[in-house]
Amino acid sequence: MKIYLIPNRVVSALVLTLGLSFQLSAQCGFQATCPNTDYLNFGMGSNTNASSIEYDNFISSFHSTVVRTSQGSYKIWGEYMASDGVTNLLSPTEINSTTFPGITGSILKAHLGSSSTPTVQGIVLTTDGLFAWGAEGGVLHANLTTSTAFQKITVAGNTQGLPAGVTPTDVKMLFVTNQTIALTTCNGSVYMLTQLGENTGTGLTGTLSAAAAMQWYQVTISTAGNPVLSNVIAVRGSRNTLFALTSTGALYTWGSETYLGDNSAEASRTRATLMTAIGVNPIKMIGVTRDAANAVPSYFVLNANGNLYALGGNTERQLGDWTTTERRTWIQPRYTSTAGPVMNNIHWISPQEHDNGYAAINVLTSDSLNYNWGDCNGEMLGRGVTTNANPGIPNGINITDRILAVETGGHTSMLVKKCEDYFGYVGHRIRGSMGDGTTNTTNESAYTFATAVVFICGATNLDVTITGSPTFGAGGLYCNGSSVDLIPSPTGGALTLLSGPGSLSGTIMTFNGTGNTTVNVQYAVTVPGCPIAKTTTLALLTEDCTPIGVTLSGTTTIAENAAGVATLTATLSAPASIATTVTITYTGTASGADYAASSVTITIPAGSTTGIVTIDPTDDPIFEGSETVIANITNVTGGDGATETGTQTATVTITDDETTPTVTLSGTTSIAENAAGVVTLTATLSVATTTATTVTLTY
Repeated sequence: MKIYLIPNRVVSALVLTLGLSFQLSAQCGFQATCPNTDYLNFGMGSNTNASSIEYDNFISSFHSTVVRTSQGSYKIWGEYMASDGVTNLLSPTEINSTTFPGITGSILKAHLGSSSTPTVQGIVLTTDGLFAWGAEGGVLHANLTTSTAFQKITVAGNTQGLPAGVTPTDVKMLFVTNQTIALTTCNGSVYMLTQLGENTGTGLTGTLSAAAAMQWYQVTISTAGNPVLSNVIAVRGSRNTLFALTSTGALYTWGSETYLGDNSAEASRTRATLMTAIGVNPIKMIGVTRDAANAVPSYFVLNANGNLYALGGNTERQLGDWTTTERRTWIQPRYTSTAGPVMNNIHWISPQEHDNGYAAINVLTSDSLNYNWGDCNGEMLGRGVTTNANPGIPNGINITDRILAVETGGHTSMLVKKCEDYFGYVGHRIRGSMGDGTTNTTNESAYTFATAVVFICGATNLDVTITGSPTFGAGGLYCNGSSVDLIPSPTGGALTLLSGPGSLSGTIMTFNGTGNTTVNVQYAVTVPGCPIAKTTTLALLTEDCTPIGVTLSGTTTIAENAAGVATLTATLSAPASIATTVTITYTGTASGADYAASSVTITIPAGSTTGIVTIDPTDDPIFEGSETVIANITNVTGGDGATETGTQTATVTITDDETTPTVTLSGTTSIAENAAGVVTLTATLSVATTTATTVTLTY
């Protein structure tokens, strides 16, 4: 788990909430939804693992922006983004139950979609399901909402608003654009909730009826039999174009505006269709932008080796090849001219994808430089024009600046610059879109940093990683008496305990207080390349914690010849963030030959509350009477410090299927008085027993 210390501000402690199906938070205080979730695989901090790239820490649509912060929260600002869906948010505002009444669960993802003004609609996925607010019809069909106000969404009777069989923590990626949501699951399935038939990927066409637009569709492939699209690791797109990348590096597209890269013309494709491959180098990222005026998409593929490729419409110079010529096969953008060097050192791409139009893209090079090109409407690229531009560095950014993250929105671009706490903004400034607390309206023609302080997950200058298995209480706070390991970055600075009941030994912070306390930690360091030393402070909130308790149940009776088994269940009083191992020893009157136990440990997975072992009686021909198997908990490990509740045992009584044995005596005979031998009398049991039997005779 990663928690960020925020430059020059005291930040509220990260609150983590545990639930029945939760894993503990991944990076930046957010809950992971897939085993490979990596919220830090973003911007200049990203690696080449395409399956865990986090595209959506920074999202802008038309004059509106939402970010996943490094503090475990989402912040949002801009046009019509208040919870009523009609009021502007002039400054970054945390999405929580106070500012957005009605929200429940822990936020997993937040997104925006729009088609210019005033159509922006927000979508939030929490552990309780989907929520929406803003312009009805902007993303979801208007019949799925009752007003512009923030509200929970039910789709086809599912109160979580998700496809049947999909839970919130099954969602790997949620891509949102005008009139469409594309949902990719952790297992690689793709589902569409859309108002456009072609976008369903199921053979439908045209604008869908209300009933048809209010259900999820699983995307299918155009090959014989139309199997479902599978093994997908990313889906991006625009209003009429969807673009998918599979784990094998295959590219698929569908929608009413598509290209295949095989030199064929733009066409409508109602099912996912395989595109022309781009060499053999692995793909890192994909993206699409759209020229609404000419109804054409433009595709982008970034290879892991830094080569960038583009395809499709080019009227706004959005392909970056210094022409306006449509390209039906993959080409590479160039830095200086039609014959200049190709872009082969790109690290991150951000095409404008959440609004209906404005075909443009920002990229970051491997040395953290920002280039952009395409539609410049409203000065959205900061290139000094409002028409379109070839690739170049925007105004207000110097060749020596190092950019950590960038986002292309409808009418705006925003970025995070190293050594700068305020985000950069260029383009149309209106209705709070710049987050500076004002409603001023103008076109910012060069990047300005007179904005607001927002620390984006994966794009901050300082952070502290908490390693090991931090222990949290019922209130989601650190447990008094527990310890965490603080690993500051960059190294070379000094950690200091400023105040509060704790002790700091090296990087180990131990919480020594009782009740609800606050422990303040400071990290001071001179960031390489930044002229001013940074001092960051983090407030860690603590509470007294009642350890998770473990009980054992399953006391029962079972016949030794029964067809089934007896089940013993270990139960946690609350779900834990890590697996719990419960060690069992077996005693009782039954011996090891009388039964088979499935295990001597019970494992309760993270997020679950129960685990089992079974007792399978062994049928034998020996009379033993009823025997007992007594299961005792002898050790508990993991489970956020879970402990046995008192002394826990469970008894399985195995009843014998043999009847109580009877004794018969045989040997009646005659023998001569002077015979040399003897007469033998034999006592015989009707069934064998486990103990000796003494038969007393009288003569």
